[in-house]
Amino acid sequence: MSLVLWKHLTPAQRLEAIALRPKWHLSDFSNFAFWIRPDGHVSRRGGHHALTEEAYQRAKANLDAPVRSKGDLAEWKPGVTFHFDRTR
Repeated sequence: MSLVLWKHLTPAQRLEAIALRPKWHLSDFSNFAFWIRPDGHVSRRGGHHALTEEAYQRAKANLDAPVRSKGDLAEWKPGVTFHFDRTR
């Protein structure tokens, strides 16, 4: 068996990989390499796909980004204050 990138799979192998992982979005498949058995079919065993190095580096870069949470006032600037009090 060998790992083969998505872009190097034959159309029949691509259809097999899609059928094995129906919940994945089509854009996700290009991030993985798949195990191809000696008979040319995609391995049906669980976990027989691997994240490519490029996809790993992209995911790692996204993890290093700052996390914003609800209530974060880092970019808050005071504005015009509105109130019901009359000023005379």
